[in-house]
Amino acid sequence: MKTRNRVALAMTTGVTAVGLALAAPAAQADIAAAYHPVVAHSVSAPLQAQGTWHTIWQSKFKPRHSKWVSQPFGVHDGVISLSVKYQCWNGGDGTKMTVKLIDTHNLNKTVKKSRAYCNGAWHAFQTEDVTPSTRYKIVTQQDHGRTHTEQVGVYEED
Repeated sequence: MKTRNRVALAMTTGVTAVGLALAAPAAQADIAAAYHPVVAHSVSAPLQAQGTWHTIWQSKFKPRHSKWVSQPFGVHDGVISLSVKYQCWNGGDGTKMTVKLIDTHNLNKTVKKSRAYCNGAWHAFQTEDVTPSTRYKIVTQQDHGRTHTEQVGVYEED
């Protein structure tokens, strides 16, 4: 009896792993396309080089407390701007979320911040005040009530 259960469990695990392996690349491509910040570039100067956006990190989570702080991260050489895109959801209780980009080398100076309602809509801010030798972190803060699911992404343009 135990052998039969073990074989059934092994087969179920194998089928699930194969299904996830086949679906993961397509799902990741959909996620990357959905989080990519939209940036308008001028078309009046055809020889002007347009920047390319790269994801530094992105995450979807439900924080345990109203405040969440990311691990420090850096930007690559040649980066001209940094974009932070975020959203959060609520149950109609009017919660607002503040997102800050913090410079960890300069006494935790706030480089840029944004505040918006947790209504499921995407919000973003962009700054050109970044340097490759500096470490940054993101701080999110919900203003009241129980915590709501958040989604945050950081992107660099070179």
